Amino acid sequence: MIVGKGQAVSTGIAIGPMRFSAEKNLEAVKYEIDFVEQELIRLHRAQEQAAVELEQIYNTALHMVGEENAAIFQMQKMMIWDLDYQDLAIDNIKNKRYNAEYAVKLTADTVINMLDSLQNTYLRERRHDVRDISRRLIRILQEDLHGTPESFRPKKQNDAGYIIGSERILPSEAMQLDTSKICAFVTNRGSPISHAAILARNLGIPAVTN
Repeated sequence: MIVGKGQAVSTGIAIGPMRFSAEKNLEAVKYEIDFVEQELIRLHRAQEQAAVELEQIYNTALHMVGEENAAIFQMQKMMIWDLDYQDLAIDNIKNKRYNAEYAVKLTADTVINMLDSLQNTYLRERRHDVRDISRRLIRILQEDLHGTPESFRPKKQNDAGYIIGSERILPSEAMQLDTSKICAFVTNRGSPISHAAILARNLGIPAVTN
């Protein structure tokens, strides 16, 4: 028997088999573009589509976890249009002539590294939101329009009562989890003030992080 210890970020007791989920890294094909304006249009359209998706998630969250906690996704929608984030992505397209997907990846890496260096725990935790919105933009740009991440989908219709083990769970992933089938989750990264932990508490899902 393997015994592990961690920090409870959402209290409760859960018993069930554990299913491990490999984290999807921020990956994007890199190539040099010929038409800058065309790539900027692609980026803008992806931002618009991401904003639509986040509004849909917000409306779902509103009914499930209330307005205060659903506001996470309104904040993420604002982050998509944040001038610093947007300017970095545009610079990667205009001056470095990278495709939009790779420009977003570079932007995310830069912002996440900056947030990682901060002493303020609350601000540092926002790196998960940056990762969340960036992964959404890259997915849209790659036209990989999946709903719930494949690794979080039950393998069988009657598969229920399992515990998810993952490197981390991003806020939008937490809202897409089927709470009728998942009884808890365990992550290697996270904190009590992470948005995923806040959502877990409001969804009544026990959660432990390293």
